[in-house]
Amino acid sequence: MIYIGNDTKKSGLLFGIILLVIGLIIFSNPFGTLELLISIVAWGILLYGIVNLASYRYLRNHNSKQPFLFLQGLLSAVFAIIIIAMSNIAVLAIMAIAGIYVIILSMLKIVQAFKLKNYQIVGWEIKLVMGIIGLFFGACLLMFPEIFPMLLGTVLVIIGSIICFTSLKNK
Repeated sequence: MIYIGNDTKKSGLLFGIILLVIGLIIFSNPFGTLELLISIVAWGILLYGIVNLASYRYLRNHNSKQPFLFLQGLLSAVFAIIIIAMSNIAVLAIMAIAGIYVIILSMLKIVQAFKLKNYQIVGWEIKLVMGIIGLFFGACLLMFPEIFPMLLGTVLVIIGSIICFTSLKNK
């Protein structure tokens, strides 16, 4: 059997604690936390668009035409403004995209877990459990987007607990 080193155990424990804290924060104020995260991302996209527009103007003044830069900046700025103005609709769209992503990622985790099992790697069971939980989580995201925040908080607490327990168990 292959054993995991001490640094990996410490980083696993730290990661588990971080997931637990984030899960509890989301669980305590689910919709407010998601709207805040989406707003932060939207403001970042807006800033990116403004920088591209400013770069386009600078390059245009120096006889360099970059229409793609202008289009990229304009689209980013408009997209960000729409997200900021309609954050509740943006939350639902992002949840659907996240659901598809989580399902694909979870299927890959399950396949990876069985490959790790074939090589007798310690901890393959955790990947398998996380993949199964992720499949459930992704399906719920697609079918019930209104319960996403509570589900996200719960799943992060569960996964964080599993990672912490495993990190402490593998001494």
